[in-house]
Amino acid sequence: MTHACVVTNSNVDTALFCWVKYFNLEKGEVASGLMLQAKRTYFENQFNVPENERLQGPGWSGSVDPAVARAEQERCAAINADYAPEDILNDDETGCFWKATPDRGLTIVAMHGKKQDRTCITLHFVVNSTGMEAFPIMFIGRYNKPRCFGKIGPNERVFYYRFNKTAWQTSELYEEHIKKLDLYFERQGRKVILWSDNFSGHDITYKPKNIRLERFEPNLTSFVQPLDQGIIRAFKAHFQRLFCLRAVERDEAGERNVYEINLLEVMHMVQKAWGEVTQQTIVNCWRKSGIALVVPVTRSMSTKALPQLQGHDLVA
Repeated sequence: MTHACVVTNSNVDTALFCWVKYFNLEKGEVASGLMLQAKRTYFENQFNVPENERLQGPGWSGSVDPAVARAEQERCAAINADYAPEDILNDDETGCFWKATPDRGLTIVAMHGKKQDRTCITLHFVVNSTGMEAFPIMFIGRYNKPRCFGKIGPNERVFYYRFNKTAWQTSELYEEHIKKLDLYFERQGRKVILWSDNFSGHDITYKPKNIRLERFEPNLTSFVQPLDQGIIRAFKAHFQRLFCLRAVERDEAGERNVYEINLLEVMHMVQKAWGEVTQQTIVNCWRKSGIALVVPVTRSMSTKALPQLQGHDLVA
């Protein structure tokens, strides 16, 4: 997950994430590295995690031996060698705090701090190692039919949208997603491998016929997961640029609240930002991960946006 490198024990990881979310949303505060370390130790004690499985070091993820990271790269690469580059995939989630305004910038007068609105939706991404195929973003919100959609719901607008009270990935939603992907690849006559982290929301009972599900070793996703090597970061940079440009346009139109935006507008902006991530970026991040051989990108394609499948392409 992009909230942090996954810790050794999935129960501790989930508990830490829930606590940080509570600390952000309910307390309006940011957890420091020392606080995360203390809370991590607390949850390791609560879940009776054996000493040899506990992490050492500050923060959420502890420290990682470079040799261990290299061994994981070699393990993943050996498995991926049996698949064509276009059939090697990675998925991951990230939170989108779409009501949060910029907290850094230029001012010529003293300004008081603002309490950020931490309203969040989860975005689930899937990409392959060639950068030639980007699957629909799975949006996870809190409500079935957000008011801003009016009488036409999110899925009727061809968004891939699901909801629950936490607006976060769950095993039930993930299993539904894998079933749809499995059917999609069956129709294409493809056998693929999908790499994911050890987040408990990825635990499912369904056994796909056309997808080999593989997990990265705990505590190593920040080193070997392609989406964590810069793909999601590039998406967020595009999103933030679009968000700020919209604020300028609203200011020029005389709007009082230049950052006001609804979920429907955010979802359109998310899709546009994802469409601006280039094939070159995808390939570079897969190469940086070191887990698969990547196809060379020609000059004509180095700035080409990702081909976008629509939400209905998974179930049509």
